[in-house]
Amino acid sequence: MKNVLLLLAVTYICPLSLQAKEEWKPVNTIQFKLDHTSDEQKGLAVTENGEIFLTGNAKELTVLNNSNQSTSVFNTVNSQNRAGILAKLDKEGNLIWSNLVAGNEGNNKNSQITCIKVMGNYVYVVGGVASNTKGESEVSVFGQTLMSAGYMDLYVAKIDKESGQTIWAKTFGNTRDWEMFISLAVDKKGNIYTSCIVGNIMSDPLMASPTIPLAATGNWGEDYGIFKFDSDGNVVWARVVGSKGRETDASPAGLAIDNDENLIFVGTSNDKGEDLSVKTEHQEYVVGDFTYRLYPDKSRDALLAKINATDGGIIWSRFLTGAGNQTLKKVDVLPDGKIVAVGTADSNISIQGSNGFAEQTVENSSPATFLAQFGVDGQFEWSKLVSGEHVAKEIMCDRKEGILLVGQFTSSVDFGNGINLAATEGNTKEGFIAQYNYQGQAVWAKKITSTKQSSLYHIDILGDNLVVSGFISADATLPKFQKEDTYTIGGANYKWFASVYERNNTHTNIEDIHTTAESASVHLPGRSLTLNSSIPCKLEIFTPQGVKVLERALFNREEVNLAGLPTGIFLVNVRDLSGNTIAANKIILQ
Repeated sequence: MKNVLLLLAVTYICPLSLQAKEEWKPVNTIQFKLDHTSDEQKGLAVTENGEIFLTGNAKELTVLNNSNQSTSVFNTVNSQNRAGILAKLDKEGNLIWSNLVAGNEGNNKNSQITCIKVMGNYVYVVGGVASNTKGESEVSVFGQTLMSAGYMDLYVAKIDKESGQTIWAKTFGNTRDWEMFISLAVDKKGNIYTSCIVGNIMSDPLMASPTIPLAATGNWGEDYGIFKFDSDGNVVWARVVGSKGRETDASPAGLAIDNDENLIFVGTSNDKGEDLSVKTEHQEYVVGDFTYRLYPDKSRDALLAKINATDGGIIWSRFLTGAGNQTLKKVDVLPDGKIVAVGTADSNISIQGSNGFAEQTVENSSPATFLAQFGVDGQFEWSKLVSGEHVAKEIMCDRKEGILLVGQFTSSVDFGNGINLAATEGNTKEGFIAQYNYQGQAVWAKKITSTKQSSLYHIDILGDNLVVSGFISADATLPKFQKEDTYTIGGANYKWFASVYERNNTHTNIEDIHTTAESASVHLPGRSLTLNSSIPCKLEIFTPQGVKVLERALFNREEVNLAGLPTGIFLVNVRDLSGNTIAANKIILQ
């Protein structure tokens, strides 16, 4: 094996400790239960202090703290039906505050929270609020009484994250049922981006505002509606992408903000599986000024688009098509601005693009999850297949370390690079979390260990805090935890959980960063850096925000002058020529 050791001398640099590839350490698991047999947990967020925002679509949400003391939140607006309940907890599972969205008393419909996002001093929430009438009726959106146009309407809300008080909330919709926002992104200025399914133009058009009606592109069509709201909740622009076919409410969609503060969108077309071979007019998929052709079979295709944040114009788009099914579910942005999306495919993927892109093919012969990276300008760069019987649920890019993926698998799952998991004998579903480096190579993977079914659904990272959530159906040991969590407590089954982790900055075991048998070391006397290595390496230095300030290919004993860098904290990364991170550290230049 070749070893790469990062050594820091104490001159002008105050060293911090070595970091291993697998750096997240477990802090606590918060268990909670929801009262309904068809309960749902769709929203999850973490603050910079490690506090947790949980959601539950239920009549009641009950949380256990570290002392097994329970606290319940009830639907106080309409006790007969499910509400979207939002709860803020500290690291120990103690309830700080709660709020909810619900139809008023007498309503027999269920309201939902679908996505939440923490940015600055606020938590942003989207979903659908339900009424049981076709016409206007009052609904309660996080303590504010608003009007629904009928049945389920879309809503967006901005809430003070410290007090739980609603800053503002807005509803939008028409008389079509099951209108709800299904994705969410927030930029640093507090502008909000979200998407939904826009319904058939034979019904009333969706009113994005009193002056902005939105309708699908053809009769019986269902398209993606993409919205931008300013920090005060005003609609800035709204855009529709889609076909005359049916992108259903179950269609996955993902949003992310890139380094230029533009919007990245992913979605899936023809999720209904409509046979388009006899409906040629339904094969047209309109994305801005560019029109793609859906594959003329009962198959799904997927879209990736970069959207101008100022006016909603399509900057570029990529379309994933082929004889089988292709989906894109979630998307995130790497520190260098490149885009990583996760989706599924069961055959070869043809990657088409708007004007200027050459068509490319990714070979695949069996159902698989794939990760795909695209450049800032939309150029396809690489894809990695995850094989085995599994479902990937969500992706998140850690600005310091790599790409994290959560989901569930049934028998085994192979992440590549020799990283794989096998299910417990006799078990039919187990949750997993896996980390990849920025080049798409698997670094590690962990699973929930239990005798019965489990899954991981959601993940969020902010600073040095990470939280994942999912469910268990028996006693289980969660990823990286040593202690088993009990499923039945006080006669009640606590199905849902949120596991909290912190970044581990105190690794001292050199074995944690070994990858090979030859040795290399980095010395930092003053503001110069010297690499001693018997193998070629690449040195990278980043700011804490992920901006690369230096990159050098180094071999043997070479010196790099750091005098041009300002004072402050920097992240040092050493890679081999395959792109594997083989050593990492933080330095402080004074």
